[in-house]
Amino acid sequence: MLKLFTTKPILSDQDRAFQIACFEWLLTNFGGDDFYQDTILVLPTSNHFPNQIDSPEEAALATFERVKHYAGMAQWPCELISQEEDVNTIVAPTVAIANVPANPNGTFQVDSTHSVKITFNTNHIKLLLTQ
Repeated sequence: MLKLFTTKPILSDQDRAFQIACFEWLLTNFGGDDFYQDTILVLPTSNHFPNQIDSPEEAALATFERVKHYAGMAQWPCELISQEEDVNTIVAPTVAIANVPANPNGTFQVDSTHSVKITFNTNHIKLLLTQ
């Protein structure tokens, strides 16, 4: 089972605390009472993202749905879809294909019913989960 939030932190504990304190100050001083009273500070922790995941694709889909929820957009007709795998350019231990076009990082499409489809390249998610 993958552990999405157990990688080395980007910020030190001190820098993280400073960022949170600054954001709390911003909300207090400039957010307005309604925004400040009715909004939570969402952090990348298991408290806000409790899903148990088994694959990089599940991590992306679960994170997307939680972010939509916290943004108040849970009812938005939007679907996140993983793209096909990139072509493997290594065909033998000493042979690789050059100049092969790569899949895009992602796409955004709106159809005639205003339904949205967003695709993502799973290779990028796999890289994030292994760092």
